[in-house]
Amino acid sequence: MAKQSLKSLTADLLNENVLEQYGNDRVNYADKRQAPLTERLLIEVVGNFLLQVEENIIKANKVDTGKLSEQLTSGELLNRKGVYSIEAGYPLNSEAANYAPFVNQGVKGFTSGEPSDSPFSFKSARPKYDGVMVDAMLQWVKRNGISSRSEDQRTNLSQLQTKRKAVGNIDVQRQTAYQIATAIKKRGLPKTDFFTSAVRQYFGDEFVAAVGSAFLSDVRVYIKQANQLINKENK
Repeated sequence: MAKQSLKSLTADLLNENVLEQYGNDRVNYADKRQAPLTERLLIEVVGNFLLQVEENIIKANKVDTGKLSEQLTSGELLNRKGVYSIEAGYPLNSEAANYAPFVNQGVKGFTSGEPSDSPFSFKSARPKYDGVMVDAMLQWVKRNGISSRSEDQRTNLSQLQTKRKAVGNIDVQRQTAYQIATAIKKRGLPKTDFFTSAVRQYFGDEFVAAVGSAFLSDVRVYIKQANQLINKENK
C-alpha cells in the first residue's frame, strides 16, 4: 500500500460518506462494543508506521544483515471489551530485536566516544574474529559482494590453486567483515533514529487527536444506527 501522512489518513477515513456507510451497516456496533472507524484508523496508522520505518532504514544506508526490514511486523488488532491494542515492530525472539536498539540509538565508539548521547557503548576496541558481530558483518559483506582485496590471477589455476582460491575467498570475506567490525567498534555506530522518528511521526499528539476524532465519529455512527432502529419501531 502507498504510505500516507496521518493527516491524509484521517481526512480519508473521517468523512460524511464513510460515516453514512457505517451508519447504514446491519451490524449494531454499539451492542458489540466495536468502534469501526477507530479500528480502521489504528490499523491504517500502524501499517503506515511500518512503511515509514522501512523507508527510514533504506535512507540510513547502514551496514546490516537485512533483518531490520525482513523481520518488521505487526500483530492483529485486539479488542478487549472496548480496549484496543496492537503490536508493531520486532518480535521479542527475533534476531533484529537484539540489535535494532543499537542501530536506532547508536553505540559510543571505544576510541571516539561518539555518539556521546547514546546509552550504549562498546567495551573493547576489537571484536572476536569468530564472534557474533563479525558474523553479522560477514552476512552484509556476502550480500553486497565486498572484498578487501582483489584476485589478480583468474585463469589457468592448478587444482591446488583452485582449492586455495576457494578457501582464500572465504578468508578474505571474514577478514573484511572483521575489519569493518573493528572500525565500527573504534569509531562508534552513529544513531539513525530510524524507529523513534517514525514513532514520533505517527504516534504523537496528532495521533491522539486523530483517535479522539475517530471515536467521536463512531459515536455518530451509534446515534445514527439508534435513530434508524427507533424509526423502524415507530412505523
